[in-house]
Amino acid sequence: MIYTCIVIDDEPHSVQQLTEYIDKISILKLEKVYTDSTIALKEILEREDKVDILFTDIEMPNVSGLELAKAAREKFNFLVFVSGHDNYAVAGYGLDVKEFLLKPFDFKKFESKTLSMIDRSAIEPAFICVKAKENKAITKIYLDDIFFIEAKRNHVQISMKETSILVISNISEMEKQLRDTHSFLKIHKSIIASRKYIESFKDDFIYLKNGRKLSVGKTYKNEIATYFS
Repeated sequence: MIYTCIVIDDEPHSVQQLTEYIDKISILKLEKVYTDSTIALKEILEREDKVDILFTDIEMPNVSGLELAKAAREKFNFLVFVSGHDNYAVAGYGLDVKEFLLKPFDFKKFESKTLSMIDRSAIEPAFICVKAKENKAITKIYLDDIFFIEAKRNHVQISMKETSILVISNISEMEKQLRDTHSFLKIHKSIIASRKYIESFKDDFIYLKNGRKLSVGKTYKNEIATYFS
């Protein structure tokens, strides 16, 4: 699994160091760097998805790292404070801080603390297991990767972010597997779509965030309309 990262620090040297260290760890992916905490807070709050790890300095002009973390606490999974001061009573701010990196620190310290944090806290995302038609292998499919599922004669095709897979199943069985997740919506007798990726509903079609257009069955129109109301 790849963990996305955002770095917020008004000190160029610290930004450069964190950027280099993140690049050295294969499971980390740097998404964005901010030297202005005001801009950082605005853009993080506008995100539709969460970032996995937020590395932020504490003492910064305008918006402090503490203020930023409190305001954007729903937009990240792991919070790591990076500071040259160890006298902050972080617990008093009600923040779930996973790690504290005291400046200065070397790569060994960064790697150790970051990977330990992930090992302690990582919970595998929800998934289903299906049997691939091509090689009959039991395959794990993460729910967050699924855009939609469509019946294809005697099989089912699962369309995902990067690829698609034809599996040995039927649409009813897939619906049963996904029912308790409350993350999917049946829009046609042969199509189940991920609520996460549904963008809009117009003229009997659902439009997904990846640009795909899916037909809505007549018996499902009222439910879809209610979903968008």
